[in-house]
Amino acid sequence: MKNTMRFVLSNTFCPLFCLNCGKCGDILCDCCKKNMSLGYGKCLKCGKVLNDGFCSVCGLPFRFQFCLGERHGVLKELISEFKYNSNKAAGAKLVELIGELVGFDKDAIIVPLPTIMKHVRERGFGQTE
Repeated sequence: MKNTMRFVLSNTFCPLFCLNCGKCGDILCDCCKKNMSLGYGKCLKCGKVLNDGFCSVCGLPFRFQFCLGERHGVLKELISEFKYNSNKAAGAKLVELIGELVGFDKDAIIVPLPTIMKHVRERGFGQTE
């Protein structure tokens, strides 16, 4: 059975539970979402502190850089659920968190990291699409 069919069936008959506290209803409840520390204020290349998303030290070819947070705790679990278990509810929650933190505008360009075709076939979808 393909991963997508299996997860559609399981999400239909099984409710979602918060990855942090276990409360029924959502993959990450509002209370736990409010208590997360999001944002990573260091340059992704040199590690120096950013000034409003800009690094004046290493001169990366972007105007702005952004990272949702360090990969540990509930954020690590949320990413793993989406990436390795094809949990689309986790993906939707990640999009929500990124949108709230950054406040994308219509001119924003998001650059995805490509997924190899073997993993697309295993998961049933490419998480970067």
